[in-house]
Amino acid sequence: MAYFLEYLVPAEHDGAEVPVDAPTPDGGTGERVIHLDALPARSRISADSLADARAEAGSGPRTGSFREGEGWTEG
Repeated sequence: MAYFLEYLVPAEHDGAEVPVDAPTPDGGTGERVIHLDALPARSRISADSLADARAEAGSGPRTGSFREGEGWTEG
């Protein structure tokens, strides 16, 4: 069975502009965009049960985080 771990990855530099409208016939993007400071990500975990998926992905308290310009912080 497959389980998924979803998380946010900080966008590089000043973030990312993501088009909201569907692509235009000439291959361009729509005019409307949204600005994101973080991008969603998803990892697939193969496991026989939810408990096994949690063990494979790791669990427990967060031990640190990273912010661009600030570096690593504990907790």
